[in-house]
Amino acid sequence: MLIYMPEDDSQRDLGTTLYKISPMGVFHWKSYGLVEDKTMPFLPNSGLAFVVIHPRYNLLRTSWHGRDAIALDNAKPRFSLLNTFYAQPVAKADY
Repeated sequence: MLIYMPEDDSQRDLGTTLYKISPMGVFHWKSYGLVEDKTMPFLPNSGLAFVVIHPRYNLLRTSWHGRDAIALDNAKPRFSLLNTFYAQPVAKADY
């Protein structure tokens, strides 16, 4: 879960982008077969949550997110809070 904490909406364009695998991504240099799906605006009291799926479990449903490099004015940093939840499968012996 990623919670955005900017002071105002002046950093709207600094949000996180979610990507998906697409055949069209093959035609873009260094895209790794990924295309942008949605970008969440960096607004006060907003954020996003998503399930991270590793390629070894399901290549076509793997989750990808990121942010292009940003040149930030140090007077106005990009504040956010990241909370990661980890889940391990329960072994049958643990029931």
